[in-house]
Amino acid sequence: MNRPAIALAVCGLAYAAAVFAATARPSAGTWGLHSPGFLAPPLRLLVLAILAAGAGLLVLGAASGRRAPEDPRTTARSAAGRSSRARGLDGLSRRLRAVPPRWLRAVPPRWLAGVPPSIRLLAALVPCAGLLWTLRARTLLLGDGAVWLATVKAGEHRAYSEPLSAALWYGFANLLQLFRIPPDATAMAVVSILCGLLAVPLLTGVAREIEPTGRSRWIALALLLTLGVSQFYFGYIESYPAASLFVFLYLWLALRQAGAHSSGAPAR
Repeated sequence: MNRPAIALAVCGLAYAAAVFAATARPSAGTWGLHSPGFLAPPLRLLVLAILAAGAGLLVLGAASGRRAPEDPRTTARSAAGRSSRARGLDGLSRRLRAVPPRWLRAVPPRWLAGVPPSIRLLAALVPCAGLLWTLRARTLLLGDGAVWLATVKAGEHRAYSEPLSAALWYGFANLLQLFRIPPDATAMAVVSILCGLLAVPLLTGVAREIEPTGRSRWIALALLLTLGVSQFYFGYIESYPAASLFVFLYLWLALRQAGAHSSGAPAR
């Protein structure tokens, strides 16, 4: 009996059932589960079908987890084969580390060879800003965006339980008003877009600490930039975009410190 697979299947079924029930009757008490209920019927059915398919695959995986007893001689031969393959993979891994393949070697084009890395990063921020602005969120259905906008437009300064975030939003709204720009949803979306641009160099530093050289560093950066948290940078009026920057900064500095200790060099 594969107990982890069974437990995962049970949790998957429970989650799917909770989403189906919350979608049928969305309310404030089902926040976080009722999101499909706000979609158009075709998209709602598609999301629920994908969720049901995922739960079904978990159940099938748990049901096929049982294995018949194996012959001891067959088991021994399989173990020997696995050990041989593992030794072969270890040798291949050592050869790849000694001489990395061409596709993992970071060789910039000639016209970029003389450009400082900081200039390359600044140039990369331009298309990033255009992407974040073009695909910015244009609805405030969920989250606290509507609350922040309402208090800003009313001239109120309520800190709620997030005084730092309140200072950020009200400070930016005051800056807009100095230039006679109304603090509407479009203007206030610039805050999260700026946070997204600041996240790029921080994640670049994290990727450099994970993989200092080689094209695999760019693969690590691409994976970091496509994390789910990147959705907050598309004009999302909330506290999370700014808070995520401090998380990335902490992670980057922690990796730098850990790398300095492991190499015996002083902290950078």
